[in-house]
Amino acid sequence: MLSCKDFSQIVEIEFPEHESKLVTTAVMGDVDAYLRILVSNSIGIQEDRSSFAISDARVQIFKDGQLFLTVPYDSTSAHYTALLEDSIRSYGTLFRLEVSAADYPLLSAEQIMPRPVPVSYAEIELEGTVDMEGHRVDEVIVEFQDPSGEENYYGLALEGEQLFVIDGDTLMGNVQQYLNTNDPTLTQVYNAPYSLVFSDASFNGRKIRISTYTSGNSLRTFQGRVILYHLTRDLYLYNRSVVLYENAVDNPFVEPVTVHNNIDNGYGLFGLYAISAYKLN
Repeated sequence: MLSCKDFSQIVEIEFPEHESKLVTTAVMGDVDAYLRILVSNSIGIQEDRSSFAISDARVQIFKDGQLFLTVPYDSTSAHYTALLEDSIRSYGTLFRLEVSAADYPLLSAEQIMPRPVPVSYAEIELEGTVDMEGHRVDEVIVEFQDPSGEENYYGLALEGEQLFVIDGDTLMGNVQQYLNTNDPTLTQVYNAPYSLVFSDASFNGRKIRISTYTSGNSLRTFQGRVILYHLTRDLYLYNRSVVLYENAVDNPFVEPVTVHNNIDNGYGLFGLYAISAYKLN
């Protein structure tokens, strides 16, 4: 007679030795005036120390093969920071990021600056739709023409000014309204300047009408603009994978998720975007 304990077995797994590499996160927009790049190092799964910011790296950005910018280290923010010039708006230009530091292989990545895709129309309809629970919410509608013959990736944001009443005083404050959607082809993201990301896989080359909504604060006292981000493919995939990764944490019913990486000889992200805005009445 056999019992369950007769089938038990302990298997020791030897993890391969980890080779530490540089890690960076660098995102540039066509209208950005300020660049902020983090450089740290990767650590093995069995290492009990944390990664740390590397302060003595050489961080360079090339534009069509020519040195465009050397980014100095800022000890206050523990990031490499620099002011950007208008030449970052060179649409269709190839930008290359290179990061080097002692004892690490050269890290690099390339991206082509996308062109802005104009918003043709946008409006707010108060209580114009319902959320996933059936509650009436303010609808935000955005229309634009998707360029044909290419794969495009987008982010959508709503920002502006809103009236607040605090202790009887009426104040005007800058806000970014978080957008939600019932459309399964749009992905909600966090810790980004936009609320939703999506691709043109379902509407390539056509004029598209996107329906979103806000929850929480009403838009009755809101004055602002809709912003359409034209993202590079790697930036889009990174945003989507971060959401999937966070949803998988401590969830035994889903497979582990690897965050998208487009860095050669390292880890992290180098991404670009261009924006267009539409002022709301």
